[in-house]
Amino acid sequence: MNAATLLTLAACAIEVVMGTLAWAFAGAQGWRHFRTFALVAFSAAAYGFGDAVFASTQPPASLVVLAARWNLAMACVHCAMWILYVRRQYSEPVTRWDRIVMAVLAGIGALGLIPNLVMAEPVVSQTIAWADVTYHIPTPTPLGALLVLLAPLSLAIPAFHYVRKARQQAPGARVHVVAFLLLFGAMLNESLVSAGIWQNLYLMDLGFLAAVLSVCGEMTYRVTGDAQRLQDLSTNLARQVEERTQELMQTRNNLARAERLAALGRLSASIGHEINNPLSYVIGNLNYICEEMTADEQGERQDALILSAVEDALGGAERIRRIVAELRAFGSSSERDARRVVDVNEILEGALKVARGETRHRARIDRNYEDVPKVMADPTKLTQVCVNLIVNAAQAIPEERSGSERAVITLRTRPLADGRLVIEISDTGVGIREDVRERLFEPFFTTKARAGGTGLGLFVSLGIVTSLGGNIEIESRVGEGTLVRILLPAWQGAVPAADPVSGASIRSLKNRRLLVVDDDVLVARTLARQLSGHHVEVVSSGQAALDRLAGDTSDFDLVLCDLMMPDMTGMEVYEAVEEKCPALAERFVFISGGGVTERSRKFLEAHADRVLPKPIDNRQLTELLVRCEPARLAEGA
Repeated sequence: MNAATLLTLAACAIEVVMGTLAWAFAGAQGWRHFRTFALVAFSAAAYGFGDAVFASTQPPASLVVLAARWNLAMACVHCAMWILYVRRQYSEPVTRWDRIVMAVLAGIGALGLIPNLVMAEPVVSQTIAWADVTYHIPTPTPLGALLVLLAPLSLAIPAFHYVRKARQQAPGARVHVVAFLLLFGAMLNESLVSAGIWQNLYLMDLGFLAAVLSVCGEMTYRVTGDAQRLQDLSTNLARQVEERTQELMQTRNNLARAERLAALGRLSASIGHEINNPLSYVIGNLNYICEEMTADEQGERQDALILSAVEDALGGAERIRRIVAELRAFGSSSERDARRVVDVNEILEGALKVARGETRHRARIDRNYEDVPKVMADPTKLTQVCVNLIVNAAQAIPEERSGSERAVITLRTRPLADGRLVIEISDTGVGIREDVRERLFEPFFTTKARAGGTGLGLFVSLGIVTSLGGNIEIESRVGEGTLVRILLPAWQGAVPAADPVSGASIRSLKNRRLLVVDDDVLVARTLARQLSGHHVEVVSSGQAALDRLAGDTSDFDLVLCDLMMPDMTGMEVYEAVEEKCPALAERFVFISGGGVTERSRKFLEAHADRVLPKPIDNRQLTELLVRCEPARLAEGA
């Protein structure tokens, strides 16, 4: 087998592979035009197999003539497929002239298959001495010589089309132009060698191969382009998923706030009642004290009665303070998840106080609390869950059954063998139908639309519990009642340290030098009175505090400074002192009823361990004095 035959067969193999790949790629969306290109590649390979016969050693004359007729037919098919492919490649319609040229090519190919019409014997041998190759070429008839010339000229149509696309900067068009120039060069070489003017191998196979390989560049461009688009799509999809997730989390937080506001609206009447009751006897007892203290006759009996009245007033004020603290915590809009180790039994008791307006006249409360482990949770959010479930239990009891022996809400806590604990809230209400139970945790689904239900309580509660690693289970029988279980993981960490304030009192501590800064004279006077037994100085403005501290700053063990004052805020006072005397700034404690501005809220969060919330009681003051004692002793040492 000579070199010419090897080149021809190699070109045929490459064209078959390219045609097979193109046929496979044509099954993808947007790649269907490659099916036409597969016919281009296969027809080029078929033409090459005929050329291999011409270059073979001593082939039969009849086989040479048959191969020549076959080559003319395949060349016509190849040219026609190029014309069709270039239109489909750029999604352009096949023109009338294209159809005429393809019809002419089909006619030429059909005529070429007729024996002795275009090719006949004798077979002429042509030797290329430098390559040691002998070609065996049949003798064309006059019609055959004309037809063999016309068929390749039709390739000018796709060639000019690619030139036009190259001028329009179409991707890959310039590669096609170069490939067709090589093809036309091979055609010129074919004519010169056939006429005996040029001693060279017949290179038409390689010309067809160059044109076929130009599409390989297009296929590579399409593959890399689609891969890049797929990567961009994946990146864009990931970004959209992240954005939608953030939107979902924001929506969920908004739903939680909406549910909290709805719950506060439902409980506002009962909260007002809870506050007004203790206020009534606080005011009454304080009026009694004023009247008795101004009376002419005062004795031991009056002193005992006055002391009892004061104790009652303090009890009522303490109750008001707890109610307000619970209400503020429950209605807090802070997004920060303030988790800490909590006792679920205490959480249930706190939730009962908030929900008392709903439960008081509807049902008897039975408690069955066991000794259960602590849990790590945000007490505000866990209280919200328990309030929702207790209110649901109360509202599930029909009004005609309210106050009877059959109206019972049972609260139970117990540990589980798997290390978890369970909170159970059950009622003897109407129960829940199966079809309703399946939708209980859907947002905005409610069976209490007339009563102002939002359909968000259980949805928000489930989100809070699952964020703690727990779950909510519901069992119910129509006409008998409902049982709701809150399953929570037990806290496995260390137990919090003992309270250092236990057993201490303000007067039992050593004398302290204290500076009170507050623009409200009554608050400052009350605080000074509470700190009796210590050396207390009072100033009524931030500037006055700076003037007093401009002297000997080591005089004061503690500076109790109001956060919000008209002329200069406590924040500004602190910053001024911190700049000049950082050691004294460490002894600042801030009195606050809560942050009003964004700056004040951030400041309170940054100094959360040095905030004295209003109203101030003796226990809070004692805790502060105990905390400042070790620091003061260390300085004295």
